[in-house]
Amino acid sequence: MKYLLKSEINGKVSFLNYWSENQTVNQGDLVLTIMPKQNSGFIAKLKTPAQNLGKVRTGQLVNIKLNNYPDYEFGVLKGQIKSISEISDNEGFYTIDVDLPKKLITTYKEKIFQNYVI
Repeated sequence: MKYLLKSEINGKVSFLNYWSENQTVNQGDLVLTIMPKQNSGFIAKLKTPAQNLGKVRTGQLVNIKLNNYPDYEFGVLKGQIKSISEISDNEGFYTIDVDLPKKLITTYKEKIFQNYVI
């Protein structure tokens, strides 16, 4: 059995684990990450439990607070929900993909480092 993994963005594939032929991949396993090209925008991967899904819709605008950048001092990042996973991961969380602008600038005009993990 063979599978094709397709991405909606251009970039460089980075594997965090060593994968061998015929190795089992379980639901929720992180197989790879695509590092976007410099001129492309960013995607935030957010997780939510099932009880919050009724409030979340594709196309919805979101404000993202960052742990190491207090919102009262730095503001928030603005984004738009691109997609919502149809199944949960092995911990019961659903993944929400949020499109972010090409430059990570907060509502207070503060620049966020591009390698920051939200």
